[in-house]
Amino acid sequence: MESVRLSPLSECEIQGNQPIFLSKLLSQEVPRSNDKRIRDHLIQRIVVGCFPEPLQRATEQRSRAWYQQYINSLVQSDIRDLTHIDHPELMTKLFRLTAFYAGKLSNLSEMGSKLGLSHVTIKKYMTLLEQLFLVERLPAWHSNEYKRLIKTPKIHPTDTGIICAVRELNSKRLIQQPEIFGLLLETFVYNELRKQASWINKQLNFYHYRDKKKVEVDIIIEDSIGDCFAIEVKASATLTSKDFSGLERFKNIAGERFKLGILLYDGDHTTAFGDGLFAVPIGALWA
Repeated sequence: MESVRLSPLSECEIQGNQPIFLSKLLSQEVPRSNDKRIRDHLIQRIVVGCFPEPLQRATEQRSRAWYQQYINSLVQSDIRDLTHIDHPELMTKLFRLTAFYAGKLSNLSEMGSKLGLSHVTIKKYMTLLEQLFLVERLPAWHSNEYKRLIKTPKIHPTDTGIICAVRELNSKRLIQQPEIFGLLLETFVYNELRKQASWINKQLNFYHYRDKKKVEVDIIIEDSIGDCFAIEVKASATLTSKDFSGLERFKNIAGERFKLGILLYDGDHTTAFGDGLFAVPIGALWA
């Protein structure tokens, strides 16, 4: 018997393109794109999400209504099928809370205190949300040779449309609040890479990197032999050498295991920033 996980649509599927970004990355080729700035498209995609039904609805408001009903049906029926839950209404509240932690470190104690739940209970409920394919916890990358690394996972809901529905975010709010857009863009890119990974006949592990000096890299992809590929996400179209500080740090820590570092940004050309480090337009994900 084989179990096949069906994710929401990828941007490649929506646009009818072959997914080649991840395969090129694993071959140590630098992905490229001719897309110009696509900020408006990214905001629209983040708000509407990648489920087939909301994509076909005419307005953001109608898409949000679908997600809200989808969440209600999952919590009210599917959770009861998984296990006995003493307080199903708290599951709904917990999922809504995870939407505010998208792209952030998973602080279960803090989340539990906000809901009045013990650490044991909040951990159990988070596991159930993962079994419902609503949330993923992205573990921290670690190294036996380097001890000064944060071990806390990050939280990434499996679709940004769900996040926006729960938080009642629309395109206008994301334009006005670029810091929220940046966090949701990180989750969007992570989900896109996870979808592409499911089509590649290789064992890939996903992590994030963060040390005790708060230097971080959004996504680390490690293959079965330990080779590492680092990806940083930036919502801006402008770049400075400081934007590569996380990639540089990880490159030094990983040593020979490091193969390529990519900074995805809202620009229109691919640029080298040192040995093995490149700035690449976000559109390369589905070009």
